Amino acid sequence: MNEDMLRRVLEAEAAKVEISPDALPTIRRRIAARYIWRRRIRNASALGAGALAAAAPTVAAVAVGVVSCTPPAPVNPPPQPAATRSASPATPATP
Repeated sequence: MNEDMLRRVLEAEAAKVEISPDALPTIRRRIAARYIWRRRIRNASALGAGALAAAAPTVAAVAVGVVSCTPPAPVNPPPQPAATRSASPATPATP
């Protein structure tokens, strides 16, 4: 299809379109509704990011608090009492 034929077909189709008197306000309302929807999504995502930014330090503080509440491990554990052996046998040997 050449350019002139395409132009004629498009002009013929455009001539069939009936324009409503309230078309422009309808278009503007739909654009405004899209803008409001996008603004709500943007605000909700900003709120979520703010909540995440507030929750991260809280989680870190709780983790540090839990770790600091555990008793420290002993540096040098106390020595265990050694088992004593007697020089004599516990039972006498029978001849």
